[in-house]
Amino acid sequence: MKQHKTISVDLYGMTGTGPTKAEAKQDAERRLTAAMTGLYTPQIFRFPAGYIGVIAREPGSGWQYAILGPGDTTKRYGVSCSGIESADNAERALRQHIAQNLLFVTDENGLEVLTNETDRHNHKLYIAWQEYYKELRAQGYSDTDAHRLACEGRAMCPPAA
Repeated sequence: MKQHKTISVDLYGMTGTGPTKAEAKQDAERRLTAAMTGLYTPQIFRFPAGYIGVIAREPGSGWQYAILGPGDTTKRYGVSCSGIESADNAERALRQHIAQNLLFVTDENGLEVLTNETDRHNHKLYIAWQEYYKELRAQGYSDTDAHRLACEGRAMCPPAA
């Protein structure tokens, strides 16, 4: 069986790969062009309960978000993995994270921070799951058992649950 060789080329800090040196260099140039295209200006969002969210783009690794908690000025919470493909998706992920946090620190359900209808629908399912989980914990079930039963009882388990 013939093995295919992969060449790596580093060009100004961006690594490109390909079967030949020329193609690896072209890949690195394409990656550099993609990294330099578009905005890098961070966006800041204010949310209820004193939360502040920031989305920013990192060269070569995509978009990410960070959350500053109430009264926090230095510590970063909820930093996503780098590599979110767009500013819109980073903002959606940030808003989903904030909506879930608000369930635990306010009397609000977090829906007001969600602007996407699919996200609002999924958050309603998450709220229902959390309520059922809390009922099971109040009945004396362990964390593990309540989690399992809540997932089974709703025939779904939200990704963040």
